[in-house]
Amino acid sequence: WVDRLPLKVSLIAADVLRGVLQLTVALLVLRLGSLPLWVINGAALLGGFAYIFANPAGSAAFPQLVPQGQLARANGIFGGVFQGAWLVGTLAGGVLVATLGPPVAILIDGVSFLLMAALLPLVRSARW
Repeated sequence: WVDRLPLKVSLIAADVLRGVLQLTVALLVLRLGSLPLWVINGAALLGGFAYIFANPAGSAAFPQLVPQGQLARANGIFGGVFQGAWLVGTLAGGVLVATLGPPVAILIDGVSFLLMAALLPLVRSARW
């Protein structure tokens, strides 16, 4: 599927789906107080399916954003930044859960996915 869709469309659609899922779960928990585990697991499963599309599309898009001669260096920098962002994001998520509670942390996560979906159209590449 990913090779049939434009990369940018795949990335935006995956972020929108993950954002909507996170926001839906968070808002339902805030409104109802709790959710059945099957609802949370279903949202996680659908979010995982979105990741299946987003991950290869992101990997395919990266070389289109960097000049060929600088791709090896850019990959190294990206790998380091990705690992650092993952660590900081995990720590920040823990702080949000501890201070604001799980539903608000999930709400913020959902907003972050929608923000990325809104910002992605601003990324320019000659091949998109």
